[in-house]
Amino acid sequence: MPRTGASIPAEVTFATKPPLAMQMRQQRVDAIADGVLQEAWFGLSISEGSKGPRLYDWTAGRLPGHADHELVRSLLVRRSIEHPTERAYYLCTAPTDISPQDLAITAGQRCAIESCFDAAKQETGLDDYEVRSWHGWHRHITLSMLALVFLATVRAQAAEPTKKAGRSGAVD
Repeated sequence: MPRTGASIPAEVTFATKPPLAMQMRQQRVDAIADGVLQEAWFGLSISEGSKGPRLYDWTAGRLPGHADHELVRSLLVRRSIEHPTERAYYLCTAPTDISPQDLAITAGQRCAIESCFDAAKQETGLDDYEVRSWHGWHRHITLSMLALVFLATVRAQAAEPTKKAGRSGAVD
């Protein structure tokens, strides 16, 4: 599973090696994104918004260095379709065979995960612990998340439409 961190500011710099260059140089992420060819961008909706699918243009590229044979560092860029200058940048660490689409999908799940943690903090006291040991902390977090799953299940069942009575009068 790829790991995408929080979005990073445009001022962050990375060492890059421009095409046909002999040496690497430091370059800001917004400058890296400015140099991406139009053909490298792809449209993808990663979630549903209140007004329908949230569609963005995405691109990703590997960053030099990080000599791990199983993981690579990549820069993922999301830009608004209506306002192409509005962009978000993500630093990702993922397996070497990961596609840019998979990186974008993973970055899009971040909002749903944050919403889940916010609900757990508000509804089940995820962040209201006063423990002195790892075991106590682990028990509190486990019970808090279990309570959240229970509440979500009850909520989902309550939201289901009621089943209509059949000809025999029994509920199906």
